[in-house]
Amino acid sequence: MKNIKNTALKPIEQAIIQHKSNHFIINKNYEIVIPESQKTLLHPNYYDISSLKQLFDCIYLDSSEFFPNEVEVDSLIFIHRLNALSTFLKKIGEESKVISKIISSLRRVEGELKIEPITGRIFDDFRNPILSRQLEYPGVKDILKNFCAQMEIDKQHLLFKIENL
Repeated sequence: MKNIKNTALKPIEQAIIQHKSNHFIINKNYEIVIPESQKTLLHPNYYDISSLKQLFDCIYLDSSEFFPNEVEVDSLIFIHRLNALSTFLKKIGEESKVISKIISSLRRVEGELKIEPITGRIFDDFRNPILSRQLEYPGVKDILKNFCAQMEIDKQHLLFKIENL
């Protein structure tokens, strides 16, 4: 059984090894983010979902490593990341309706976004709050705060965690 798990984890490990960045940002929304581009490294369409879930469950065991940070990201990249999260949640059998509420609020926004870690509010151009009834939907603030709950991790440390799964 361990050999089957190792086989499923191999593509994840290879993606991390082959990426030029030596460190990554992990948030509590099942994402490993490339700091330079703010894009997600492991899209759930291309990797074994149970292996991804296993990796994140292992990482989330120690919540003390996560700190609230402001997230600054291009709106199109953020929508792509939200779609990836929605796909991930659907594949593990969890509700993803909240994600569509956020996406519908951001579709017309162009440029940079900022998400505040304490309030979970979104700002366009880093200063104008985005006001939408969709963003008041229950669970939206939790999702946005999870994007802000981050930890930086060294490539070698991440590979070590994968090796020990």
